[in-house]
Amino acid sequence: MIQDTKLLKAIQQLPFDTKADQALFIEEIYALQCDQEIVHLVDTSSVTSLYYLFNRIEADLPPFLNALQKEPLLPAYFKRFFAKELSLPKGGVASHTFIDICANNLSETYLERLLVNGWLDQIQVNILNVMQVASLSNLRALIDFLEEESYELAEAEIELGLQVLLLLYPSTLDESAGKDFREFLAQYWPLFMARFEEKIEKKDLYNHIDRPAEWFLLWRRHRRKEEEDLPADDPYFAIDFEKIIKYIPEFIWWNNGLTYRNNDKCYHFGSAEFRHLATGGSVRKGPDQRPYTRRMAKAFVTLPFDFEQPDWDLYIYFFAKSLGAEGTLLELLQEYIIHPENPAAIQATFDAWNPVIQKLMDINFNMLHPRDGRAILGYLYHCIRDNPDYSVQGKTLDQIEAESNAFHQRIQERAQDREARREVQLALYEERRKAKLVTYWAPHSRINSFEQGHKHGKWYRIIELTNENLLSREGSIMGHCVGSYSNYCKSGTTSIWSLRQLKKEKWYSLVTIEIRGDTIVQARGQFNSKPTADHRKIIDDWAKKEGIVWAAYAY
Repeated sequence: MIQDTKLLKAIQQLPFDTKADQALFIEEIYALQCDQEIVHLVDTSSVTSLYYLFNRIEADLPPFLNALQKEPLLPAYFKRFFAKELSLPKGGVASHTFIDICANNLSETYLERLLVNGWLDQIQVNILNVMQVASLSNLRALIDFLEEESYELAEAEIELGLQVLLLLYPSTLDESAGKDFREFLAQYWPLFMARFEEKIEKKDLYNHIDRPAEWFLLWRRHRRKEEEDLPADDPYFAIDFEKIIKYIPEFIWWNNGLTYRNNDKCYHFGSAEFRHLATGGSVRKGPDQRPYTRRMAKAFVTLPFDFEQPDWDLYIYFFAKSLGAEGTLLELLQEYIIHPENPAAIQATFDAWNPVIQKLMDINFNMLHPRDGRAILGYLYHCIRDNPDYSVQGKTLDQIEAESNAFHQRIQERAQDREARREVQLALYEERRKAKLVTYWAPHSRINSFEQGHKHGKWYRIIELTNENLLSREGSIMGHCVGSYSNYCKSGTTSIWSLRQLKKEKWYSLVTIEIRGDTIVQARGQFNSKPTADHRKIIDDWAKKEGIVWAAYAY
């Protein structure tokens, strides 16, 4: 019957219960091949979907009718569309997509609406491929969108609508989603394009389909007054959405919020901070309790949508930017300024750093090599933290650099002295160890070491430093004063840990961690820099596993 050996092989690989079921399905496929109007629906790529469609049709028949059925079911199924003067898709991908949708149990009413205007032969292949695996909710919304009114939209907008409706989670879609998105494209999408028309190519704006998807859902919740934990009479719902589009800064629209302390998202869609801005509120007088100067607020609202470092702590960026910081200094300050949670602590931190930042800009800090800049900022961090009377006023860059060099030199000298003492004692070490006379301190009573593998073959570990030699070496390598903490460790007041990475069969220190009790009170990289986001994530994973918490002032 079927002459195509590849097609027969594809059929034989389908999960039939019995040989009789397989033979019956072969008859169905042969009947399709014998009909010139629908023969194009049959090939090796469509046979699996035809199999599932046939099983669904057969299961829907009453048992006694199924037993009496003599005529093939699949040709009759497709002929019903011809009876209503509806043409089946002609293109190969379009035909395959149509069969997949049929097998997905989409109602014939929706299938008929899809065929009315021959949409499947007009839709681009990349969208057809997504439609083949889309949920019923997405398909229904898409077909509702493709009504006659959609002809009023430009071709690019229609394609955008199809992509977005296939992208959205099925749980966000209901019977009016397609019609609503058509309204959104007609009335509000042009307003968003106007916000970005001088900043991004129009074609690029259409390529970022996640943006209009998020904006649509936000607009829809606003229109329906459905924001979580918000009463229907809230002022946010009373304001026209057109004004909201104007009030919200472009960076927030593009990135769905700002990244602040510890990669926390603020001002994201639906947040109290977002709604405050949406109703015309000032960033300085809203639910965000962080202090903002006028200049910080200006940096906030003028932040470009495509800011090159969106993962920075942007609150620290606004602060440093408001004081005139730029270039290398603006970048390095991300590694050193602490962003506490408490507003009073934030203000104290800013008060301490304010004169330092202004001074560094006045004395051309950006002329330094970044490594030298990190050394100076590490020294200044140490001064701000441990010496409240320290001042940079009246000092030149050379003077500050000399102080920094002397500070790091002292660290190195102390490390070298400790190393010299270690070498003197090395000859006696083994005997003293055997006699259990070596000075060391017990490891933490509860917290364990940690190892973690990452993609690309990276491997990390966190180990406790339990003798003076380890502390000395850590301080020397990292350029900070942890080498002087041995007395604290011996007394049990503090335990010191080191996050390390394996490179070429050697372990290299990345972050030094101080723990008091079960609380991380410090975590600093080289020259007292803050841990990177990746290093912080590893420490967070360890802390969660061991039941450790971060102090608010930890870094």
